[in-house]
Amino acid sequence: MARQANIRRMVFYPMAGGAEGQFIALLTVLRFIKDNHPTRVDFLDWFMKQFDAKREFSRHVLEKVLKGSGLVIYRRKKLYLASEGEQVLDNAQPKLLLDCFMKHYGGFEELFEVVKGKAKPLRDIFPQWWEKVRQNYPNVASWSRQHALSQFNHRLNWLRSLGFVVTMGGDYLLSQGGLKVYTELLRRKVASPEEARRISHSDLEEKMRFIGEFFQFEVRKRPSVNEIFPQGAYRLKEERQLDCLWVRTIHFAGKLQYPIEIQIAGSIADTIERLEMVVNFIQKAIVITDQEQQERIRERLKAKRSPLIDKIVFVDIDDVDKIVEAATIMKAFVEKVFG
Repeated sequence: MARQANIRRMVFYPMAGGAEGQFIALLTVLRFIKDNHPTRVDFLDWFMKQFDAKREFSRHVLEKVLKGSGLVIYRRKKLYLASEGEQVLDNAQPKLLLDCFMKHYGGFEELFEVVKGKAKPLRDIFPQWWEKVRQNYPNVASWSRQHALSQFNHRLNWLRSLGFVVTMGGDYLLSQGGLKVYTELLRRKVASPEEARRISHSDLEEKMRFIGEFFQFEVRKRPSVNEIFPQGAYRLKEERQLDCLWVRTIHFAGKLQYPIEIQIAGSIADTIERLEMVVNFIQKAIVITDQEQQERIRERLKAKRSPLIDKIVFVDIDDVDKIVEAATIMKAFVEKVFG
């Protein structure tokens, strides 16, 4: 998805409620507007009293957060919820609010891009974000470093409040929901469904690489089926590849091998065939797919009385992000404690 540098605004603002309480505070504000349709003055007076806020802060919240994000509109000198505001209030889903923010304000996508990966301190995240924002939005080149840092913090704290960024020992990382948003952002940038599926597939491969390395496996991407066969065994003449392979060599015990297949689209029969070829030489076979395809694979394995049925392990696509979040937190903890 092309960035709309000439459309999106850049000067954003926080909400009352602190770094992690902003979303709840915003829902309270939207409920007040929906129930009362206040004038601008009445809203500012209520907001100041409700949150013990100064008038200037209250005015910025109204103009930048509520009106600027398309949540609230003026009609006959009174405030009403726009359709986006109604959806956010009725569903109370952080992703809907984030979509509103990203539609009208720049700087959020760049934050997802730099926070992804391992847990990072602010001193590493901010310079990377600032560089990306200046590249994508030349109109911010005149900002002072202090102003840029404030705008960075406003966005980061909103992502914390919405649950897309979490902290570990002072470092920041994407949560399960944040990882899902980042993958969605990657998919939006391509035109065809086929390319979007390829990105999703590659993203899952990279996440399984990270998980495997966290558990101290040697990780091989796109290994040949022949690599799993023991020395001296028959080799296929045709090239048959798996998506990923976790390998660990145990002295006096041989290899532990865990082939991984990512079944988003394509032939289930081909996936089963590749794994059945190596079933006698592996500990478990891990298949990343959705619930519907899990059932279809199970049914086929049972019908064939395949030995793979006792070695296959299914992982739901959404659960991969849970594991990545947990592994990232544990890795950050280990690094902080044991260096």
